[in-house]
Amino acid sequence: MKTKYPIILVHGALVKNWLFYRCFGKIDKILKKEGYVVYIANIDACGSIENNASQLKSYINKIIEKENVEKVNLICHSKGGLDAKYMIDNLDEAHHVASVSALCSPFKGTPVATAMMNQPKWIIALENFFMKIFYKLIGDKKPVPKILGNQLKRINTLEEPEMVLQEGIYFQSFSAKTNSIKDNFIDSLPLLISRHMENVPTDGLVPLDSTIFGNYRGLISEENLSHNQVIDNTASYKKKKIIFEFYKNLAKDLADRGF
Repeated sequence: MKTKYPIILVHGALVKNWLFYRCFGKIDKILKKEGYVVYIANIDACGSIENNASQLKSYINKIIEKENVEKVNLICHSKGGLDAKYMIDNLDEAHHVASVSALCSPFKGTPVATAMMNQPKWIIALENFFMKIFYKLIGDKKPVPKILGNQLKRINTLEEPEMVLQEGIYFQSFSAKTNSIKDNFIDSLPLLISRHMENVPTDGLVPLDSTIFGNYRGLISEENLSHNQVIDNTASYKKKKIIFEFYKNLAKDLADRGF
């Protein structure tokens, strides 16, 4: 049994398909081999939540027209979950979404963004300037590094806003965990920053408590998986098998639920 609606993979911040880099590795190919209809959203890597939500809406409407369906399933990594939620809540797109599966999405922010935005203003301005140039070169339409950094800052749990689920959409969330800088070189610096800021369970970039929203399904795996390994980035052969199996089981579960 395959999903009733197409699956759209929605990437997070600072990554996108460009040249030989695939922001979901081989995950889309693995799911297609299983018979699922799968797309990867073409949205900005360094865009604001509002901007990316608008781009995601346009992309969904193109897929709905192409596949002649009423809805889609969104599997969102990291900030992609925030983009999807904003789109659903604010851009009149709930009727086109059957389900949202958020993987390691920072609904309560990330201490790494807080640390980055606490740097001296001149450093932030310099980073903002060069990141804008870089992300425009790789195809972003509206890169806004400074705005993005502020949007991803850690939310004080005592002041966190109420997060309401849209009726009619199945919203589930998953976490990952890592506790060693040896697990993934790319996530080693974020992990060190996270540990310095907060001594809490994390995938190296997003604390576990920040990922919980909707029907919380727990850890993607009991094995250590860093934030970027969840999207098949720099994962070992052993971890790739775990990651691919997770996505196949996730798609099967959506199909079993009638999505």
